[in-house]
Amino acid sequence: MKKDKYEDLGTPVKVIDDKDALNILKVVSSNTWIYEIPDMLVELINQKYHASLESIKYVPNIYFKLNKDFQKDKKIIKATIKSFRMLGHIQDINVRARPIITRKTKNI
Repeated sequence: MKKDKYEDLGTPVKVIDDKDALNILKVVSSNTWIYEIPDMLVELINQKYHASLESIKYVPNIYFKLNKDFQKDKKIIKATIKSFRMLGHIQDINVRARPIITRKTKNI
């Protein structure tokens, strides 16, 4: 049987932007603590300041993967500290260090 040429249009492609990346992080991070963030999402979020600021609310560990200009920004640092505090992981970071650094844990 011969296929119609209009039925075979190719493979579907999904295009996502920074708003979609925020929605993905919001859904994935509900009731969980995320340590690893895919590089593709980080690249999308690094493009815009507002997206990086919003993403910290859902996944505060993304701060450590942001580009250096965003890591030095005071609003992003304050939002990161606030997010770690709200999610109950404030002991994981050194709050007094600018920019924020993770605390070393001793393995016993």
